[in-house]
Amino acid sequence: MQQKKYIRSKEIININKHSYTFWSIKSPICTDNGEVTGVVGISTDITELEKTQKKLKQLSKNIIKNQEIERAKIAKELHDELGQILTVLNMDAHWLEKKLKK
Repeated sequence: MQQKKYIRSKEIININKHSYTFWSIKSPICTDNGEVTGVVGISTDITELEKTQKKLKQLSKNIIKNQEIERAKIAKELHDELGQILTVLNMDAHWLEKKLKK
């Protein structure tokens, strides 16, 4: 007996109001003249893996969002602080200019 090409698929099965996800690989069993006499396969439950990957993806999105918020806060603080420093320097320069002209 010879085996032909295999098929990989993700299958969702609902049992008692719960969904389970399986990664399956199936291959037909054929006679020497190519007649299919059966199918052989294996399935692995990847339900928890998929849930964990989904949580990880959401956590990654939250981290990126929080980093962007923090960067914006820091940029605003730096902008405000530099603005204050430049204003004081400008005032000092004008004061010094007046002093030197006297």
